[in-house]
Amino acid sequence: MASDLKGCGKVSQNQSARPKDEVLKEIQQVLSQNRVLQIEFFDFRVRQYLHALFGTGGRPRLRAALAMVHARTLHRTKQDVKNWPAYLVTLLKNFDPDKATEEWLWKQPRAETALGEVNSALSSASTTPPTCDKTDHEGDETESSKGEADDSFDETQRYLREQGKLLQKEIGIQHLATKLQEKQDHADHLEKKLEEMQATIDNLLGQLVEKKADAQTTGTRAGEERWQFQGDDGEWRSFPDDANSELMRQFREGQWHCTIKIRGKVYSVNLKEGWQMNQQTSRMRWIRCFFEVPKHWKLTDEEALSFFNPVGAGVLPATAQAVADSQVVWRLERLLNQARARHDGSSCMCSHGSSRFLVVEAFQVKNLHLWRRYQRFVQSMREKHLLHGLSPEPCPALGQALAEFAWDLDVDEASDERLLLHGTRDLETAGKIAVEGFDNRVWERSGLYGRGSYFACQSCKSAQYASSFGTHHKASFDAMGTILLARVAIGHPFFAEGPCKERTRPPEKYGVRADSIVAMPGIPNGLPGPSGVQGHMEVVTFDPAQAYPEFIVRFIEQ
Repeated sequence: MASDLKGCGKVSQNQSARPKDEVLKEIQQVLSQNRVLQIEFFDFRVRQYLHALFGTGGRPRLRAALAMVHARTLHRTKQDVKNWPAYLVTLLKNFDPDKATEEWLWKQPRAETALGEVNSALSSASTTPPTCDKTDHEGDETESSKGEADDSFDETQRYLREQGKLLQKEIGIQHLATKLQEKQDHADHLEKKLEEMQATIDNLLGQLVEKKADAQTTGTRAGEERWQFQGDDGEWRSFPDDANSELMRQFREGQWHCTIKIRGKVYSVNLKEGWQMNQQTSRMRWIRCFFEVPKHWKLTDEEALSFFNPVGAGVLPATAQAVADSQVVWRLERLLNQARARHDGSSCMCSHGSSRFLVVEAFQVKNLHLWRRYQRFVQSMREKHLLHGLSPEPCPALGQALAEFAWDLDVDEASDERLLLHGTRDLETAGKIAVEGFDNRVWERSGLYGRGSYFACQSCKSAQYASSFGTHHKASFDAMGTILLARVAIGHPFFAEGPCKERTRPPEKYGVRADSIVAMPGIPNGLPGPSGVQGHMEVVTFDPAQAYPEFIVRFIEQ
């Protein structure tokens, strides 16, 4: 053993390093000679030899420590002792501290044990390895040199352990810092998401406020006029309620130029030319007055606005205009002839049941005031139904002819709105109805089912009241008949079981006041003889706003 360490005494810092191949060859020889020794003795010899060979410097010390760890690892895993020399030589050949990484070290057997020592040595080792040459001193190994080598190695081992602990703490701190950064990144991500969600909520709230403002500006009352301005996207948007009322007041007074204030901004408005200008920015927009009128009126906004011409500005537009379209006249004539039959298809046996109706002239009623009044009544009636949870009992079918014509006029039969007939004695009375509406207060006498306005779904029934002698005579050129085609809000009907002449309003039904009275064929009407049974279906309304006259039809019978 003593000869193995010959020439490796004290290390001199001024001596040059031995060639690497020579050192590796000598290591292999020593390890081969001691491969069969006990592990304790082998550890000591390797430790002593490597320490004496490489000295106490930084990187050589690292190689020695790494070699020792792997030597122990090979023994503990019970691998063949013959592999130790080749394994250690290969390890020392390939190991380069300058290029070592944690990933490489963790791949080595039992590397976690040496990780702290290796990394500490890498960070604290001297960049210039000490040299070790053979000295001229020769002699056997003494106990003092052995003890000195062991003490030096133990000191190095303690230093490496301390550095390893510090490194482990540093690694733990770095791990915690990484986790903290991950949590911070996650928190930043959540904060960004929260900002996006808040922006979405703000946007939705803005849209809700805008829609609420639009609802206020468009007006909740059905059929009301709405002053509007044209936005940048070409869409028309309504003015607020107060501005809308002010513009309409100025128009009726003939004040074509006016100033309005909307949400803190002042605008100059020209009602005649139809524009507004922001007084601060001088930006101009087009304006208009929009009306919700039936599409079959074919009425422009300008024509509708003429109904509100200033006092003294001229004659108001005619509310009943002659129908020039021969197709419409023909359809009205066909309606009168097809509506002679009862709703069940059977023929009527009255004096007009066999008549052939010929339309002489017809007038379409375009009365914006009556239309708005009717729309408000319908809206109020439907709100009452919702308030009381009513689902109005539907009326029986009124006949195919009326249903088809009602479809073209957008009559909402789903909400118990119907197209019905009303006979009146002359054109003058029909003209008054076109202007003022159906007013049951002017009727000279009460009917069988109360003091209301009567409508029928059969033309033969309405023809009985279409002239002064209609009950017993057919209409002719000498005494032409007049029938109005009307839109009627039946709503929540009360079905009469007999005559009720004194009624001035419908009775209650299911604890709620009914909207109309319906008399079905077959019920007793209190009249003597064969006429004591109701022969036609009739609908009675008691509110002047409950019906709107659509057409006035003048006819003769053959």
